Amino acid sequence: MYKIEKLDNFRFLYTLLASKSSHPLRIEDVVSEEIHREIQLVGELADISYCSRIALERVFKRIELFSRKHFPLEGYEAVTSSNLILPFEGEVANVMGLVAYRPTTKQLVVSICGTRTGFMSMYTGLEALAFKDIRKGLEEEEVRELVLTGHSMGAALSYYLAVGLLTNDGMLPPGIRIKVVTFGSPRVEEYRFSHGQDSFQEYSVRAYNDGIPMLPPTHRPPLHPKGGHNYYNGRELEKLVRRVGVLSKLMKDEDDLWVESYVEEVARVEKYSLT
Repeated sequence: MYKIEKLDNFRFLYTLLASKSSHPLRIEDVVSEEIHREIQLVGELADISYCSRIALERVFKRIELFSRKHFPLEGYEAVTSSNLILPFEGEVANVMGLVAYRPTTKQLVVSICGTRTGFMSMYTGLEALAFKDIRKGLEEEEVRELVLTGHSMGAALSYYLAVGLLTNDGMLPPGIRIKVVTFGSPRVEEYRFSHGQDSFQEYSVRAYNDGIPMLPPTHRPPLHPKGGHNYYNGRELEKLVRRVGVLSKLMKDEDDLWVESYVEEVARVEKYSLT
């Protein structure tokens, strides 16, 4: 999979900016299998925020087709069992996001796409849209937990959204907990939440050799350089992005005349044989 990479994985940034932790990891630091599994499933919804609004609507409309072998959602268990509430697109940098409901866990999940521009300007451009879609989900579904997730800059925006929700009186019904699950987030301002563990929970995941969590740098180290920024939860995010790109190019009609061409093109791009 590394041979056909097109996206930047920021491995050089990692070698340039990473520093050793004062806390050596030990066996007792390993999270439970239950938490690992939950993070992995929420990460699927973080991944699909990279789809365009049109692609998201098409994918959820025909979820059985798009979860087949060689299709974008192959192996995406949490996505295929979720209901799309609404996708949204921010007013700054066209930041994509979506609100989906997981019936099995009664979680309303807000997923925000990663992009590159100022944190606060991006957040300001999507807050009202995200709030509107969250309200819709809360009104239509039985929600016990609100999950905010994202990859890269989308992860940073998830923290801003958490602050916005927790400081907006009346936005959330009593008893709903916020859980923030982020992947490869750059550094954001540190906020102290007074709500306690019962109403707020956070999981921040950083992959081996991913340089983005080192930004912005707190120091200027001397120049010295697989894993990387697009490899989380045992999945290759670039594969999803690549397949959605092929899908957007070939899927023109509601019928399935494009399916054979799609499978052949994915095989060509990913350099495997269909025989």
